[in-house]
Amino acid sequence: VADIDVEGYDSQAFTAWIQEPPGEFVFAIPIEKTRVRLAASTPDAIASLPVPLNITNVRRTGTFKIAVRQATTYKSGRVLLAGDAAHCHSPVGGRGMNLGIDDAIAAAGSILNGTTDTYSAARHKIGQRILRNSERGRKAVCADGGVAKAATTVGMGAVHRLPMLQRVFLRFLTQL
Repeated sequence: VADIDVEGYDSQAFTAWIQEPPGEFVFAIPIEKTRVRLAASTPDAIASLPVPLNITNVRRTGTFKIAVRQATTYKSGRVLLAGDAAHCHSPVGGRGMNLGIDDAIAAAGSILNGTTDTYSAARHKIGQRILRNSERGRKAVCADGGVAKAATTVGMGAVHRLPMLQRVFLRFLTQL
């Protein structure tokens, strides 16, 4: 990932490049008027850009490995798990932080309402669905051939060309 400031680029538009070799991708996700977050499947998001950008400032860069796991239960005694303590998954789909916030709200509500016994089953089911969908999305984006790669390429091309699809895709990513 890299957070960059750019000039002369429509930093308000979500852009996706799916490239060869199979499974390599770079997403440019708008954050502010001249600020973009790059997310790539390679160790260096900036070097992976297939187009030149006028980068005026590199705010941060980093790499990470995707961990996919979920706790067996979200409740042990008087302890309720939420967020990364309960589940970790790919950032594909943009659900991680929002899911953790939702967990925290549900945990607080179950404590206030005296329903902590139902918290684990309810949140585990939601977490499991998000992890499953996140993995499906990651595998589609990283597909190295066949129908999945073609569908992803066509779909992301449509998102790139059509502002209406960009808004829908960004709404999905951000849950706004």
